[in-house]
Amino acid sequence: MAWSGYISDKGFVEFLKENKTSTITIIVAFIFVLVVLLLILNGCSADDRINITGGDLEYAVFTTERAEYTVDQVSAQEFAGRFKSHEQPVFNFGLNSDINWIRFRLPELNSQGSERSHQVLSFNYVLEDVRIFIPAEKAESFVYLQGGYSHQLNNDELAGLTPAFLMPPDYEEGAYGFIRIETTASSGFRLDWLDRGAYENIVLNRTLFLGVISGLLLAMALYNFILFLALRYRQYLFYVLFAVSMLLYQSTIVGSIRILDPSLAGAFFEHGQLMSLVAMFFWLLFAYHFLNISENLPNFKKAYLVMIFLVISGVAVNILIGDQEANIFAYILGLSMPLVAIISVFASRKKGYRVSSLYLAGIVILLLAVITFALRGWDLIPHSIVVTHGIFVAVSVEAILYSFALANQIRYLSIENYTLQQQRSELSRISIIDHLTGLANKREFNRFFEKEFNGAEQHNLPLSLIILDIDLFKGINDTYGHRNGDQVLRRLGLLLKEQVQKRGHAFRVGGEEFAIILANTFKEEAEELAEDIRLVFSEEFYFFNPEKQFNCTISLGVGQLKPGDSSDGFYDRVDKALYRAKFEGRNRVVAAD
Repeated sequence: MAWSGYISDKGFVEFLKENKTSTITIIVAFIFVLVVLLLILNGCSADDRINITGGDLEYAVFTTERAEYTVDQVSAQEFAGRFKSHEQPVFNFGLNSDINWIRFRLPELNSQGSERSHQVLSFNYVLEDVRIFIPAEKAESFVYLQGGYSHQLNNDELAGLTPAFLMPPDYEEGAYGFIRIETTASSGFRLDWLDRGAYENIVLNRTLFLGVISGLLLAMALYNFILFLALRYRQYLFYVLFAVSMLLYQSTIVGSIRILDPSLAGAFFEHGQLMSLVAMFFWLLFAYHFLNISENLPNFKKAYLVMIFLVISGVAVNILIGDQEANIFAYILGLSMPLVAIISVFASRKKGYRVSSLYLAGIVILLLAVITFALRGWDLIPHSIVVTHGIFVAVSVEAILYSFALANQIRYLSIENYTLQQQRSELSRISIIDHLTGLANKREFNRFFEKEFNGAEQHNLPLSLIILDIDLFKGINDTYGHRNGDQVLRRLGLLLKEQVQKRGHAFRVGGEEFAIILANTFKEEAEELAEDIRLVFSEEFYFFNPEKQFNCTISLGVGQLKPGDSSDGFYDRVDKALYRAKFEGRNRVVAAD
């Protein structure tokens, strides 16, 4: 059975018991990620933020033919009725390209000077086009601030992961400020007004958190790239490409790419959906090869090919039409791919394979994160920091699990290869061993005899050969039965092993015929050995019949390799000596001419 991601019938618990190092590593990794997540959630909940809620926060969405309104129009008295009250500072405008306006009342801080000059209006999710209009005291017009990815080279944002703006110190407390938002991606975010120190603390914690998550994903990619270079397994390469493309995509949508290089952030955001589709493409290729779909689940091959076709179609739509339309492909594929993979896993198990539980756990985690992220995009669940970064965390945890699943695959591939080698060795041994006597058989004799013959000729070394045969063996079988005859053969085989030992090699070359090859041995020594064997065997008695005991004898021919001998000629000379021993009365040793 080809492994390609399959493990033995032992479950995940047994795997962890047998791999304590892997178990500890997995547990530490999970605890580390969870601790960092808790730290960031705690750090991102600054107590000194001022929530703009209730009647102070209102919003309106204008969708009629994407009409462009100016801030003067939106702030006019006759426009006030078009704003609807919004109870929470969390917004989710869904997947659309509408222009959204938010109206909010500027908080009254009851303070002067420096504190008012350190107020920040922040959004906790990346946006494409953000324009803010703040009324200032003793000014006839609004203070205009702009940001988002579309204004990357000319914006008024503070340094950070997501759009944030330092408010003018002379803003008019109690007056209405206005925010205009336009984006082609999901536009869920939380709007906060907070002190700059609190904002910088949030940025620091989020950056640390995202750095850890990115580092985990990058480390897994690098580790498996090294494995790919060493092993040349395609699934490792597809894993690396998936991890890297997903890292780029997630770094774009959570804003960490802005920390590394703000000048590239706009380009990455512009092609963010394309990166997600590329990540899906490599994920499908990884799953296809990891599960060995073509061989183990051929019925699923079409499903994977259809999804790959949809990914390629989504890429084409993204390039030719735009992100908004490609979003449809991305959300459909994001939900369907893990589902198909999970079904593939259970189909594999039904067919008798058992897929690594680590791989299954990674798919389930990814599916839950994608579902949550999709529900957020469709405005079915509220936006939150956990939901925003949940898929990034899930992808990193998934990458860790996949990495261990691949390591698990190496382990079981090694076990399988070792087992196959053992089986081959056993089959090879069986193919050259006579099962009755335990001696090597005629096939092995022919190979070994040619090898020793060539070696002796090449190095001018002595080589002797003994051929022996049990006398009147047919009569033993006829009188006492073949089962008892087999006992005589087994005893002779054991005797040859004992007598020859390290001096040479014994073989069973026929029914009751045996041979001994003695390398680097002269004829005189071979004759002595043959005589010892004959004598010991002839003195043993068998009691197959309670009323009668009997003994067996053997006849032996002995010869030494002569110059000019061919291998067949040498064998025939010794064989003729054996027949002379038979002719001269049996139970004797005869030397070849």
